[in-house]
Amino acid sequence: SPAEQRAELDRLRAAALGEEPTDDPVLEAFAEVCERSGIPDEDVHSFVDAMESDIDTDRYETYADLEAYM
Repeated sequence: SPAEQRAELDRLRAAALGEEPTDDPVLEAFAEVCERSGIPDEDVHSFVDAMESDIDTDRYETYADLEAYM
């Protein structure tokens, strides 16, 4: 369901930001790379927000809207 998908993305976001522990080696590595490389939290938020928008949106009315999503 959309609510379950949003909850899972919230969990993934927290793990990717290193805010919550995870046993997923990919998320652990991602959080480490972000910290070591200085990837700003805002970039992680933007990426997860884009995935969240996929829950409800499968089409964009204008190319400008699509560019904003990308």
